[in-house]
Amino acid sequence: MISTIVAFIIFAFGVLLNDHDHKKKIDEGEENVETFKGNR
Repeated sequence: MISTIVAFIIFAFGVLLNDHDHKKKIDEGEENVETFKGNR
């Protein structure tokens, strides 16, 4: 049971790190979309 929790925490931590890098790319993309909408 404890090993399952530890494995889940490690897995969640890895996902959060990947998600953070991914969000940076998404945020940059969203900024471009917003400026595009503002220019129209």
